[in-house]
Amino acid sequence: MRLYPAAIGGALGAVALAACVSDFFEDGRFTCESSPTCPPGLICASDKRCRAQEVTIADAAIDIEEPFPDSGTATPPDSCTSAAWTSQPTGRTASALAMSEDNKLYAGGSAGKRGWIAEIDTCTGGVVRELLFDVQGSTDPVVQGIALSGTDLLVSGVVTVGGASEALYARFSTKDFTRSAITTQPGAGIIGANHIAVRSDGTVFIGGAVHIFEATMTGWLIRIEKDAVKCQSFPASSITAFFRDPAGELLVVTNEADKSQRLSKTGDACTTAQFGEALVFPNGTTGGSNGITGTIEQPILVGGTGPAPGGNETGYIAVRNGSWTLFPQPDPNPQKIDHFLRAGTDGEALFVASLQNATLTGGTPLLARYALPLTPSSAPVWTTSAFGPALAPVEAVLVGPKGSDAIFLAGTELPGRTKSAIARCRKATGCAQ
Repeated sequence: MRLYPAAIGGALGAVALAACVSDFFEDGRFTCESSPTCPPGLICASDKRCRAQEVTIADAAIDIEEPFPDSGTATPPDSCTSAAWTSQPTGRTASALAMSEDNKLYAGGSAGKRGWIAEIDTCTGGVVRELLFDVQGSTDPVVQGIALSGTDLLVSGVVTVGGASEALYARFSTKDFTRSAITTQPGAGIIGANHIAVRSDGTVFIGGAVHIFEATMTGWLIRIEKDAVKCQSFPASSITAFFRDPAGELLVVTNEADKSQRLSKTGDACTTAQFGEALVFPNGTTGGSNGITGTIEQPILVGGTGPAPGGNETGYIAVRNGSWTLFPQPDPNPQKIDHFLRAGTDGEALFVASLQNATLTGGTPLLARYALPLTPSSAPVWTTSAFGPALAPVEAVLVGPKGSDAIFLAGTELPGRTKSAIARCRKATGCAQ
């Protein structure tokens, strides 16, 4: 929450002066001990930085552009007094989440025209420390996927070079967010590099698509070795997820041109070998996967399939147990599109994030809990609004292990992707309303 002068005249004057000052001095750029030590027109705010106006400590944590040192040992999520919350970091969009073994929650996305990574307080949703970064020779970096590898945070995403999109890969230290590697890979047309995963041997894979929104759209698999692009391939119409089991087996989820869904193992180059049989939709319907969870023995895919009664798409859950079983979900409004976006499990329950009544400009984000094992008649144990009053399709679901009550969500508001939300929900009851 921002604090403003009590007098309206003073407030208007401060705003006018701030507009002039901001052309010369970046808000929060200088440290200070008192207001006279700041450049003219700026005050020494509560966070001991020169600013155009006062901020609360909660705001101050997300305004700085250099990371704090390592925050030390994080509080386990289930030790938090606040069981559920929704946070909207000012000026930041969050599209990826990851949690380390020492209970630190990391987010990735963008901040204006810069890339953004941050550690998020699991108890409050506040930004503990963050880094805004640029990529030399390009503009508009956006982090789309993050993964942890030991003490490093790996990111995938996109940048703009000469008006064209390129894939982004970078490695940061989780201790102080120091960047040790960065590379880009030319794409074609509108591209995405939404998914990143690390195989047990340290090999990094990035998945996405090129020629998005075109008839020639193709999946894009990039292999990274020793922080350099080793090879790339275009194995499907799109790559929608990676899936790694505790032993390190890494599978790729692809949407095929024939509208079937396939799981493939990552090979020694950029080739893939099909794992099990493909999920084929019933005659007359098409579909696409958006997320995967479960185990290697029983993977669970979620996505959208259509046409449903009324002519639109509806969400689906598919489980492979020897062969695929497709569980179409009842569509509460067949005149609207419903998509299952992301999923996660702790082995006891399945949590599915969806966008109900979806349009190009939004929809209603929901989170549902299903008991395991699934059956053809499975229905949600509960369903809650994922972000309360915030309108944000869910782009990441992070489910805590058995014994933990925490689920973390991230999403970016449509249209424009200028706002986002991060939420902590509870396995027992859902999200804060």
